Amino acid sequence: MGIHIFGIGDFVILKLAPIRQQDKAYEIIRLLPADGPEPVYRIKSIGEPFERRVRESELSAMKIVNRLSVLPSH
Repeated sequence: MGIHIFGIGDFVILKLAPIRQQDKAYEIIRLLPADGPEPVYRIKSIGEPFERRVRESELSAMKIVNRLSVLPSH
C-alpha cells in the first residue's frame, strides 16, 4: 500500500490530459485506498460538475503563484 504524496486541498494537473485541458487545475478532494501499490485520489476541477478518480502516476503537482492563479510546476 503506497503513501499519498498529495493531500486534500492540493492542486494538481492530469499528466495525460488532452491539449485543451493540460493547464486545468484539479483539487484533491479525497484520498482513496491504494489501487494495488499505487495511491488513488478523487479530484475535481472548478469548471466541471463531476469528480474524477485517478491514480497518483496520472498527476503532477501545481505551483500556486497567488490565490487566483495556479501554474504547472516544471
